Amino acid sequence: MSYAPISKQQIGAIHAEKSRAALDDETYRDILRRETGRASSKQLNSAEAGRVLDYLRALPGRSDRPLKEPSKKVRGAVRISGAYAGKLRALWLTGYNLGVIDDRTDRALLDFIERQTGISHPDWWTEAAQANRAIEALKAWIEREAGVDWRDCRSTLDHQRAAYHALRRRLVALGVRNHMPEDVSRFQSVQFIEWMRLCGAQLRKALKARAAA
Repeated sequence: MSYAPISKQQIGAIHAEKSRAALDDETYRDILRRETGRASSKQLNSAEAGRVLDYLRALPGRSDRPLKEPSKKVRGAVRISGAYAGKLRALWLTGYNLGVIDDRTDRALLDFIERQTGISHPDWWTEAAQANRAIEALKAWIEREAGVDWRDCRSTLDHQRAAYHALRRRLVALGVRNHMPEDVSRFQSVQFIEWMRLCGAQLRKALKARAAA
């Protein structure tokens, strides 16, 4: 049986659901490959697009609020891109969810990058060493402040698992009741992302309450 090619409307809907679920590009493409064997929404047929949409709409914690374009009037608004943007942003959000970083925006990340490398935007990097300097500095900061054990981390899942367990330990140390499962051997990236987002909010609230006490 043959299927019609994916429509522009379906492509738009898939990317809207990706945004509502707050998925980074790497996690999103992992979902595409797992569900369809393809790496881009443009490669899907209509039936595969429907399957991906059903999966994304079933994710826990997704926002059903209307999506809005960032206001151009917001002073200092910026969005990083480039070969290293995904990894840097993922680490930055990890630090935010672990209560190490107060400002989750790309603008704050750019300020950190400039302090570490002297370069004001990763789009201008020409060597991997420049990116690695910022990445390792960020990992060291998160490890020092949140107790993340990055040793033996080789894959994205390894890094997500290490950050997850550090968040769980921080909540326990603060006496915050949580339902984070200890056994995450079957977790995929999307589950780590959702638990970090939800329980990161718990941690930031507890840290704020402790600071105000």
